[in-house]
Amino acid sequence: MTSASTCVAVGTYYSDQTNYANGLLLDWSGGSWTPKEAPLPANADASEPAVGLAGVSCPSVSRCEVIGDYYGGNPVTSDGLMLTWSGGSWTVAQAPSAWYAGLSCASAWSCVAIDNTAGDLQGGLRIWSDGSWSTGPFPLPANGSNTQSEAEGSSCPAVSYCVVAGEYTDTASNADGLLLTQ
Repeated sequence: MTSASTCVAVGTYYSDQTNYANGLLLDWSGGSWTPKEAPLPANADASEPAVGLAGVSCPSVSRCEVIGDYYGGNPVTSDGLMLTWSGGSWTVAQAPSAWYAGLSCASAWSCVAIDNTAGDLQGGLRIWSDGSWSTGPFPLPANGSNTQSEAEGSSCPAVSYCVVAGEYTDTASNADGLLLTQ
């Protein structure tokens, strides 16, 4: 939530009783943090609904988006998770991947999620626009190798402007810094 007196943070905590990860939503308001467990989709595995929250972005005082993953489906797999704060409550939706490293939203309908999908060593960007996702790989410099790239953070202060930072492997197998702007 974008104001001087409110804030949302996300993370993961482990329960002593269940010994699996739970998504943690922290809400700062009135001078203190209020913890909440992240809601789960209906297909979450009830025996081990491990949840990891990887990024939060609040494009307005009344709207926040959270990206992460959970165990669900049949067979049980790690699935992408998107939570939306609007109208005083959280709603749950499935996201197209399960290995996110960050999220930045310039508006309620324009977000960039960093997708560092395991097994696919070339990371990509997921673009949320007008209610649907599109995807694409990170554009790499001329000396970039398509074997490995990974982004660590993004910031999109306007719908038409984003910055993404991370690293890539060059053709000589060296790790180099990556800075993308749009």
